[in-house]
Amino acid sequence: MSEFNRYGDADLTPLCKLRDELPTGRIALIRRLWPEISVAMNAGHSLIVVHRKLSEGGFELPYRTFVWCVNRVRLEQARTAPLHMRRRRTLEQTRPPDQGRAERDPLANLRKYGTDKLPRFDFNSIPDPEKLF
Repeated sequence: MSEFNRYGDADLTPLCKLRDELPTGRIALIRRLWPEISVAMNAGHSLIVVHRKLSEGGFELPYRTFVWCVNRVRLEQARTAPLHMRRRRTLEQTRPPDQGRAERDPLANLRKYGTDKLPRFDFNSIPDPEKLF
């Protein structure tokens, strides 16, 4: 008797009903609610506001535990993101806005002094007595 025939006639409705039930574990519950939580946070709401709204709806989890679970889900997402996406995200966050980069002259600050009056350090081995203490 093949494996398919042995389990092919099994009733899978109890398994399908699990989709509609909320999980009992804390992390699993946050993972299940993560799409709504991340949308609220991307809209500008803080974690404390999100936790307060969840508490109003009957969500019983202390705030510190909620923050810990959210941070853990964030780390899991960061680890599972493809490497090229992680690099792009960090470069976009650190890159300053483009303000005419091609037109900017890196030596403009030196050219404003002229070629004969460039700022420099001149060392004098004999100190001026009036400028000493």
